[in-house]
Amino acid sequence: MKELNIFEATALTSPNPLTLICSENEDGTTNLAPICFVSYLSFNPPMIGFATGKQAHTGERVRETGKVIVTVPGETLSQAVMSCGSSTGSKVNKATEYGIEMVDVENSSIKIPKDTKVAFVAETTKQMYHCVDAMNLVVIKNGIDLKRIQEYRRTHEKSTLRNLAGIKEDEILVSIFGTVCFRKGQRVFIEAARDLSKDKNRKLLFYIVGAKQSTYLNDLKRYIEENGLEEKVKIIEVCDDIYQYYMMSDYFVCASYEESSPQVVLEAMAFELPIVSTNVFGIPEQIRNECEALLVEPGNPIAIADALRRLMDDANLSDKLTQNGIYRLKSKFTYEMMLKNYDYLFQEAFQEGSRTELVKYWSVKK
Repeated sequence: MKELNIFEATALTSPNPLTLICSENEDGTTNLAPICFVSYLSFNPPMIGFATGKQAHTGERVRETGKVIVTVPGETLSQAVMSCGSSTGSKVNKATEYGIEMVDVENSSIKIPKDTKVAFVAETTKQMYHCVDAMNLVVIKNGIDLKRIQEYRRTHEKSTLRNLAGIKEDEILVSIFGTVCFRKGQRVFIEAARDLSKDKNRKLLFYIVGAKQSTYLNDLKRYIEENGLEEKVKIIEVCDDIYQYYMMSDYFVCASYEESSPQVVLEAMAFELPIVSTNVFGIPEQIRNECEALLVEPGNPIAIADALRRLMDDANLSDKLTQNGIYRLKSKFTYEMMLKNYDYLFQEAFQEGSRTELVKYWSVKK
């Protein structure tokens, strides 16, 4: 095996997209770092990674603040971006030093270069931002790997998974997925479960999937105990095989107060589950009321419970929603469609003389 020096390695691996990593300095200014080593890491959960030295200022700032914006600069910023690589943001305000005009991003303390094309995952979210010329705002819908889910469904039996989990054939499983936190509305889900548990003609179980230790989780456990729901409501910790819980489930609930384009809704569509969801932000762009799902106002457990009762009492309605859902998923929210749209934007960003850059919002959790 031949050992390569950095210049030889670069010749073999280039051209790589040159990104401009925007993070927040201690004094509130924006730190800029040109980095080529950026890669897609994961689709579920969606994740992108970039490489910096262990002692690099950018890495330290991202780890400390938990915030970063990744941009792909176009031709207009080429010289300024290259200049950014000659100094460290711990000592130099690069935007000022190299004449990069920055603009505010609403609801973010990090600024981005002017004339930046910003990609959002929902039209509703896009409407919340006014920092950039409307011509530079674009919506690219999230997509999922439908083939992977279809293969999972083909190779796993619902009855087998339920037997392994101790779920009886006549029990109805209603599940909610996602990070256990106030924004996701699991407390409202449990309140709906308490109301539904009054129905003596149904044997109901409720799964909360995606738990990590937190004060909010402790509050949920206490509420479950205080209301005698220990036999009805089960909390599932974060796990590698989340698909098994979709396969086991009979109904899906999204009780979130805020969402742009939740992956769990698309996954529920792919597993052809009848859906009850809140109608917040970008969710109605994914699923339409009475067409692919039953939508309710956030924070209303009785509305969720009543919507679930409708689905349980009307098999034809449930079938209609699930069939409409899988059709809509295949026509608008596939992984291939999402990648094609991002590829188009990257190609646009690299066109000679282009005035646009591409930026994607990423929330980096500590």
